Amino acid sequence: MLYYLDKTNFLGFQIPEDQCFPITLKLYDSKEGTEPFQTFTQKPKDKYYLGSTRFPLAIKSKDLYVEFTNKLGHTSNRIHYKVDPKETQVTPKLTSKDVVFYNRKNQSDYILVKNVTRGDVIYAGYGRAEVRREQIRKDGSFKITTSLDDNGGTLNIKYERNGYFTSEEAAIPYGKAK
Repeated sequence: MLYYLDKTNFLGFQIPEDQCFPITLKLYDSKEGTEPFQTFTQKPKDKYYLGSTRFPLAIKSKDLYVEFTNKLGHTSNRIHYKVDPKETQVTPKLTSKDVVFYNRKNQSDYILVKNVTRGDVIYAGYGRAEVRREQIRKDGSFKITTSLDDNGGTLNIKYERNGYFTSEEAAIPYGKAK
């Protein structure tokens, strides 16, 4: 069973007990489209995952066509859904005002990302950090230990508010180590 969670722009589905894993879900913006704009694969580890799984919808169209393929290669007919993607569901891109850099000589470097909430996810450089309530500082920021170039540079950061789409990548400059 597939369902569209209209308040959060997520697509969810429930896996029947007799389903063969893995399941591949392909999303198209037209009935005749040959290339899916998104593909997701559900791969449970040695057991069935019965319940719901959520996938973010990165579409701007009002029509969504979904196709399932199981591990035996059986593919369903495309199922049509009317959706209402909301532009407001995309997390705003971070700016230099949102991130404070601590580039320190001979010490561990770190950054503070301001105004975070539990469940937010921050992608800084090559790492990923999910914000948990106990990690939020009194000032509402979140500390991420990272390695910064002593000569300064830029750090690529993406931000995902809980329940929203991931922001565009922001290249935020930082100064030399002190």
